[in-house]
Amino acid sequence: MKSKNRTIALTLMIVFLMIFTACSSQNNDSSTEQPPTNKSNGQFSNEDAGNEGFDHVNISSEVVAGSKTLEEMGLTFTISDASPTGLTFHFTNTSDHEFIYSEDFWLYVDDNGSWESVTPIIENWTFTEPGYIVSPQSETEKTDVNWEWLFGELESGTYLFTKGILNFRGTGDFDDYNIGAKFEIQ
Repeated sequence: MKSKNRTIALTLMIVFLMIFTACSSQNNDSSTEQPPTNKSNGQFSNEDAGNEGFDHVNISSEVVAGSKTLEEMGLTFTISDASPTGLTFHFTNTSDHEFIYSEDFWLYVDDNGSWESVTPIIENWTFTEPGYIVSPQSETEKTDVNWEWLFGELESGTYLFTKGILNFRGTGDFDDYNIGAKFEIQ
């Protein structure tokens, strides 16, 4: 019975995540929007996104989740193989917590110390929103992200790749974080 309740709760959570993120993934034509964070106002300030508050030099596994790094929570987010058309990422979970993420992501470019949204090259777009589970004490497969369909080829510069992730503890008991890592395109 406990397993059935957990399955139902997880299914409902994934459906909620899909509905919630599908609504937030719509094109909003806001090219100056700042990277989201877990702060109460839902926005990353330029100070938070600067080198002092968002310590990602080139490709880094450090991420920010509110006032605590996910590494302190036992989750490592690693990106690699960054190119003008995509990158690869994966999670390593050394905690007893379960995390859930989806396919949505966003890109920001460093414009003289200010993070600016990379403008999509198409008008009507959306992400599919399945819920991928990062089980306790596990490592996910490497996931390739190709953004050429949405952003085209990126020019040289410093970029911020962001994703949303849930720290799922049970039905109605979760924290929602936005994580990110910087990378360079030469």
